[in-house]
Order: sequence, then structure tokens, then C-alpha cells
Amino acid sequence: SETPEGCVCYQSYSQGSYVDPGTQVDIRVSQGPEKNTYRYHANISAPTAEEAPDYVAGTEVKVRLETDSGQVLMDNETVSSFPYTADYFGLTSSAGTITITYTVTTDGTSVVNPDGTTTNTPGTTEQKSFTRRVEFTQE
Repeated sequence: SETPEGCVCYQSYSQGSYVDPGTQVDIRVSQGPEKNTYRYHANISAPTAEEAPDYVAGTEVKVRLETDSGQVLMDNETVSSFPYTADYFGLTSSAGTITITYTVTTDGTSVVNPDGTTTNTPGTTEQKSFTRRVEFTQE
């Protein structure tokens, strides 16, 4: 209904009609405009080379899926195999954002200097992330 929430949207007698005292009058009160709901069914694919050039296939990632209205559907869920199936119903937003966080580890190095000493450089571990926009389907 397009009638604002809480307003009478139907009455059993027209406005201005005469009725006998004590006559029952039926009314309906609007619940407001119909709210659309959305569904998200997808197979989330692995990070691409463009999204994450240093991602290593098979490495665990953390996946966060949040709707534009702030509803968190996945909160840093650990995923290691793709495609990863997601299926949600009754969403109030038509779109959202997937954030994928992964870890990049570099090996340490050892260099022998001309004087015979060795210089060790420790490996590093760094968290990186990227986002994807996703559209939901109206139910």
C-alpha cells in the first residue's frame, strides 16, 4: 500500500455516508509502503590476480560480507577453498560489500658478505585486503 503507515487505508462505508447509530464500520490501517526484500545466492570466487597479485591459491582467507544497511552476513569467516557458496534471504538492502583479507608471508634471506659474515633478514608477514561490490536479487 502507498498509504503512510498508521493511516486508515480502507473503510467499509464511504466518507460522508449516513449510517444508523451503532452500525459497525470496518477499517484497515496501513502498514506503510511495501518493503522489498532481497536474496544473495552466489559462489564467491577466489581472489583474482588483479585483486590480489600476491595471493597464493589454497591459502586461507577471511571473508566479511556486509549489506549496505550494515547487516553483517559473514564476519571474517575462514575460507580456503573456492568457489565458496553463500545463500541469504530476507535482506533489506539491494547490495553489499565483500571484504577478503589474506596474509602474505615472505621468506627470510641470508646474504654472505665479502668479509665472510652473514647478514640475515627476517621474513615478514603482512595482512592485505580488498573489496568487491555485490548486488542482491529482489525476492
